[in-house]
This record gives sequence, structure tokens and C-alpha cells, in this order.
Amino acid sequence: MNNKITICKNNLERLLASRKMTMSHVCDVELDDKFAYFESIEQLRELASYLALPLSDLFLGFTITDLDNGVKIARRGTGFKREEIRNGTHCYTYEHLVTTNQDPRLMALRLDVRANDFQCMPLNDGHSSKEVVYVTKGSVRVRWLDSDNEFKEGILNEGDSIFILPDVPHGFVSNVPGEKSEIIAINYG
Repeated sequence: MNNKITICKNNLERLLASRKMTMSHVCDVELDDKFAYFESIEQLRELASYLALPLSDLFLGFTITDLDNGVKIARRGTGFKREEIRNGTHCYTYEHLVTTNQDPRLMALRLDVRANDFQCMPLNDGHSSKEVVYVTKGSVRVRWLDSDNEFKEGILNEGDSIFILPDVPHGFVSNVPGEKSEIIAINYG
């Protein structure tokens, strides 16, 4: 099966099932226990078009899974971490929670919110994912731009949460001067 394009059979079966199809609906594919083999990228493009899916979806799940029997545990202090400083002010400490190559659109973060003034910390430009934020410690002010580019603002206390649509510019600051707050942000979709 040399010189053939290989994709994960389980992923292909999941994609087909999402379209109420089975492997019998795919022509000219060689199969073994784990993989499906295609002659050309054009054959994969035709399949993606037939399924009305992006070509890239056919390759999801192809990487060797980082899950252990469907589960991945992330230990404290082992994920990516960075400090964000804007206009000379220490605004956030970002720390990845669990990430997995089996759901590349999911990003879960723990953030220390340090800045307490929107004057020194502009809003982000928004991002392509939906976001749910939960306040785990302290109190934060959230600011966002509405559809008329007017600022909106709210206070979130420990235990409160907020949902933010894609592409909505927003930002968080600690609501209590000199005190650090903590939030969990989950970006997805």
C-alpha cells in the first residue's frame, strides 16, 4: 500500500455515520483494521465534497492519539504557560489546562487576571472561537464591544460565568485594585 494516502479508518467511519452512511458508500478504497488507503488527493477531495465536509476533516484523528483509553489527564504545572504584558502592565498569566490532538478546536485555559484598569489594557480583537469563562477566584470586570462598537461592561464574581460569541472584542480586569483574580476560559468550536 505504498504511495497511497492513509487516513484513520475510525475517523472516516465517524464522518460517514454523521451523514447516515457506511463504508460501503465509499468507492475505490482499500481498508485494513486501522486505516483507509486512497490513490490520490483528488480521490479524497471528491470524497470530502461528496460528504460536504472540509478536506481537513478527513485527517482528524489520524495522529497517534494522546488519549489513554479515551482519557487524558493534565497535571498541574506541566502545560504551556506565559505572561502577557500590555503597555507595560502585567495583565494575565495564561496556563493551558488539558489539550488533546483529538479535539484541536478545544482550548481550556486558567488565567490569573492581574490588571485592574482598562486604560492600560486594550480589549483583544475577538477570536474565531466561542468562549465560556468562569470566575474561580475574586471578582472581574469584563468589557466588550457591541455591534455598534459601543463599550459594554459587567461585573463577574466568584462562581459567575459568561458566554462570548466569536469575533466579539473583549477583555477582563481584576475588579479589586491590587488583588489578582482567577478565571477558567474554555474556547471551542
